[in-house]
Formats: sequence, C-alpha cells, structure tokens
Amino acid sequence: MVRIILFLSLFIFVGCGYRPVAHYTYQTATKKTYLKVVVDRREPHNALLLRDELRRVMHDRLGISVSYDSTLKERLTVSYDQISYKVLGYDADGYVDRYKVYTTLHFRYHRDDKLIVRDITAFHEADITRSGVASSRIKQDAIWKASQKALDQFIAYIASRRVRGDR
Repeated sequence: MVRIILFLSLFIFVGCGYRPVAHYTYQTATKKTYLKVVVDRREPHNALLLRDELRRVMHDRLGISVSYDSTLKERLTVSYDQISYKVLGYDADGYVDRYKVYTTLHFRYHRDDKLIVRDITAFHEADITRSGVASSRIKQDAIWKASQKALDQFIAYIASRRVRGDR
C-alpha cells in the first residue's frame, strides 16, 4: 500500500511538471557571484555567521561559487537592517523567560543591468534562562535562526521571479 501511494505521489509530481525552488533559482543565477555582507556594529558576530551561511547555501543549494571580484555582473549585498525583540512570557518572579526575535535583512541583488532590492523580516521564538552567558548564547542563536529564515525567503523570492519570467 505504501509503495502504491509513493508511486502515485511521484507520478503526480512528475506529471504536473513539479520542479523544486532550487531548479528555478539555479537557472536565474550564474556560476560566480560576488558576495558582500555588511557587518553591523551592533551584531558583528552574526554578520560573519551570515556570510558563511550565505556562501554555504549558494554553493550547496544553487551550485554557485562565491567570488571576491566586485566587477562580476552578478552581485549580492546583504546587511542587517534591524534586530528587535518582543517579550512573550515572564516567569513567577517577573523575569523574561520567552521572547521573539525579529530580524530584518536588506538584500541588494544586481544582475547585468537589473537591480532587486528586498527587505525581508523573519522571526524566531526562544526561551531564556537567568544565566547571562546562556542567555547571550541563546540570543545569538535566535538571531541566527531568524536570519536563516530570511535567507530562505530571499532564495524563494528569486526563484519566484524566475518562474514569472523576470530575471
């Protein structure tokens, strides 16, 4: 029974022309892209993590290698626009024990003579403890996870433009 359901699912996906987002994004992008991540003075650690994650995603998901040649026809600049917090809960003593981190990333994507500018806000909820060291680590992790969500949204946006025929 499971094999039949799996076969029918695959048949439907293949029959309707299903292609993953990476397929369209890969067609949109070239083989080499100049990547610049603007380091925010408020969150320098996260900007470095963002740069490394962008490189990994561009290579693993899209097959694009990152170059340091700023004269390439395809250039991507990413910066943190805003990081904010919203308290979601307090413990019995009145200390914050759960919050939501909102991260806004600013993307500037140049390709040939076209420019795509997009601000994407994503969020991640996190529990914190009374320990300052643990809370700092959890805060960094929450910002990072929200940034990853924003990056995924940007990749999907580029792919959707490809599907519509916009390059």
